[in-house]
Amino acid sequence: RDDLKAGLCREGEVEMSVNQLQAPGAGAHGPSKMSLMSAEIERSKTKLAKVATRYLGEDRLAALAIAIWSKNRRLQSCSPTSFLRALYEACQLGLDPTGVGNQGHIVAYRGEAKFIRGWGGVVTMAARRGINVDTFAVYDSDEFEVARYANEKGYFLGLHHVEKRENPEEIGAVRAAYAVASCKDWDQPMIEVVWRHDVEKIRKNSASPNS
Repeated sequence: RDDLKAGLCREGEVEMSVNQLQAPGAGAHGPSKMSLMSAEIERSKTKLAKVATRYLGEDRLAALAIAIWSKNRRLQSCSPTSFLRALYEACQLGLDPTGVGNQGHIVAYRGEAKFIRGWGGVVTMAARRGINVDTFAVYDSDEFEVARYANEKGYFLGLHHVEKRENPEEIGAVRAAYAVASCKDWDQPMIEVVWRHDVEKIRKNSASPNS
């Protein structure tokens, strides 16, 4: 009975603090939104510790979270629960959510905070598994061909890329990009090619098309 009572009290405290954070006048006659969020982040450290990796501990993530939230007005208008959920995801992946090295970002989207893994995060997580990823841009001036073929040994993708950029005025725009992933345990590398029209389509349909 005492445990049940304590649990109900804790739920009431969280609900009250979240409501205070969302209240338009929070801070006028009581704790500021900053202090309330800081308290919520501090309380969330117990849960974060259960999924934290050696790459990003709960203490460091909590400090980063407070810095992120305090500097971003759009995040301050998001649901506090969604912000804590985004922190939890970053903690699970062991990725810095501040944008350093493009590992990841916490962004505001339709009133909710979301953790977005950046390309740097993809490369970082691959490196932790012994996979090396190199990326390349293809300009209009370059020679570039993609060959796909299959035989009894499987499906293969081959590239021919010759960079021709002696004259900066003739380089042109980026028309494609590709990544090459390699690992000592693989027979051959993995290659992924993305063309400019694919990138533009993805950007157009993204939450931040102008970024």
